[in-house]
Amino acid sequence: TDDIDSEVELTIDNSKVNLKQPGEYTAVYIATDSSGNTTKEEIKVIVRAKTDNPVDEEEVFAIADQVLSEIINPSMSMLDKAWSIYSWVVRNLSYVNASDKTDWINGAYEGFITKKGDCFTYFSVTKTLLTRADIPNLDVRRVGGSTNHYWHLVDCGQGWYHLDTTPQRDYLQVFMLTDEEVEAYTARAGRNYYTYDKSLYPERGK
Repeated sequence: TDDIDSEVELTIDNSKVNLKQPGEYTAVYIATDSSGNTTKEEIKVIVRAKTDNPVDEEEVFAIADQVLSEIINPSMSMLDKAWSIYSWVVRNLSYVNASDKTDWINGAYEGFITKKGDCFTYFSVTKTLLTRADIPNLDVRRVGGSTNHYWHLVDCGQGWYHLDTTPQRDYLQVFMLTDEEVEAYTARAGRNYYTYDKSLYPERGK
């Protein structure tokens, strides 16, 4: 930006970046206004070798930690931290009917970077934030139905309850809900929405 021109011409010198060779490179962003005044900013570009799992777990955790530093603090209760995480995911992600389902680390990375995805993306981002905040959580997957669905059981010190950040058609807030409450939603929504194998999990709160 510029105080006279508002938006200014931006060019990028990436001549030193070799996308075919792993390593660290420098690219230069150059902004020039109509009077010829120029500002330059160097950035670091990291090229990694392609692997079966190209997403670095530590990189995903670093992104999650940055988000957590902005939304929680040590004085908060575990329940308050869980609510802050739930609220952040609901506010910052948009639902689209597609995602990278390679694993939850890849799913979380896609969610943090693109801010969009399906239920697996919401699940993965939420799992990462809950885990990094040291909030006990268990993965839950739908049984039956024509499509998959993923959500969490969370224990904030009062027992295990359901938490699902994926937006619902009737705007149901799935935060620390009981079995009875998610079963009532399933009865309304159909599609085996929150049907799961209860035998795989510890007793839930009432």
